Amino acid sequence: ARLAKLQGRLTGDLFLTDLSHRYYFYEIGYYQRRDDGYFSTARELTIECLDLLDQWVRWDGAELVVVLLPSPYQVESSLWQKTLVELQIDEEDLGTLDFTYPNQLVASFCKKRSIPYLDLTTVFSRADNTAELYLTAIDDGHMSAAGHALLARELTSFLHTGIASLQNADI
Repeated sequence: ARLAKLQGRLTGDLFLTDLSHRYYFYEIGYYQRRDDGYFSTARELTIECLDLLDQWVRWDGAELVVVLLPSPYQVESSLWQKTLVELQIDEEDLGTLDFTYPNQLVASFCKKRSIPYLDLTTVFSRADNTAELYLTAIDDGHMSAAGHALLARELTSFLHTGIASLQNADI
């Protein structure tokens, strides 16, 4: 395992670097715009799950609205840099990164299916103190109370702007 991690660090191979769980492997891999092997399968499964969820919601007489919550790495550059240090990877070894690529995949699906879609990445990125939107003090990527409050404000505004396709926003 040590040799594999060392090889991963020297080559930027996230599959070898992230042996304990594959979270970084997938997230950073999508920032690399990868769509081969595991990434293709994960993308297909994500789209199939969204499609199935949309069907179930429609069968229940409601309408799906997709809200994309950004990763802390898409919002707070210091968290991204901290992660690179923890993984002992130089950013240059990862190649060109596109932090919006995962969002583009979901947005494309929603557009094709005419599903209302709200991407909060820009809103979170422009917040006064982006680090306070996540539970970074305990090294957790989930949203803090401030993040939930921002989400609630934006989602309420989004729903009240009168999404034309929503027949009954109370459902």
